[in-house]
Amino acid sequence: MMKPSFYLTAFAVLALTATSCDNNIETEQFIEAPSIALQNTAGFCVLASSGGTATISFSANGNWSAELIGEEEKDWIVVSPQKGSAGDVTLTLTALENNSLYNRQATLHLMNDTVSVDVSVGQPARQYEVLMELYDRKYKLN
Repeated sequence: MMKPSFYLTAFAVLALTATSCDNNIETEQFIEAPSIALQNTAGFCVLASSGGTATISFSANGNWSAELIGEEEKDWIVVSPQKGSAGDVTLTLTALENNSLYNRQATLHLMNDTVSVDVSVGQPARQYEVLMELYDRKYKLN
């Protein structure tokens, strides 16, 4: 048979354990991983050769920044705004008219802490018409 001192000791341990528990248990807080989710694009955007604007929408769960990268991105295209905080965002891309014979390309690089998303941006070359006159006849070449 067990001794009463064993029961007293077991009871004391149980009592101490029960009273030492904190009733103000904090719920675990999960840190959400950084993310950027594009909303209205499939990863590319094409602007008219005549210039103009286009929008790209995304949602970010933290501070973000946008940067255009490419060979001549500073000459023909501007992105606004270039940085912001968490939430739904609409960026505006503004391009100058493309009077060259070459297509333009750049990459819009969106960053949120350790996550990045790239959007390809393009602008076709201007279409020229060539008129040729031969033996009093005019020909139009496209």
